[in-house]
Amino acid sequence: MGMYNDFSNTNRTDWKYTYKGKELLEVAKIKQAEYRIKEEEARRKIAALMLDMTASTLGTIAEDFKKQATEFGRLREQCDVFVHEFTRTPEREFHLSLGDVTFFGLQENVNG
Repeated sequence: MGMYNDFSNTNRTDWKYTYKGKELLEVAKIKQAEYRIKEEEARRKIAALMLDMTASTLGTIAEDFKKQATEFGRLREQCDVFVHEFTRTPEREFHLSLGDVTFFGLQENVNG
């Protein structure tokens, strides 16, 4: 019977998933720590290049490290806000998009 059902015009990608702040706090802390480590690593690489008299501080590698430090810093800063907000409002319901669920890795905890 289902052969006439058109699966291409669904709203699955627009669904919202409801989680309380207290359910999101631990995954936000994990992401916060992950991005802090990545930001610090990129900054250490920049510092090492600056100390290396034979390396160009204007080269592609240096630019890549600067971009990484900026991006990871931006993500870590977002996670700082998430952790603050989820701590402050543990009972508040947050409506997450599909991308939000995957950002926090919530789907990874489904079967244990």
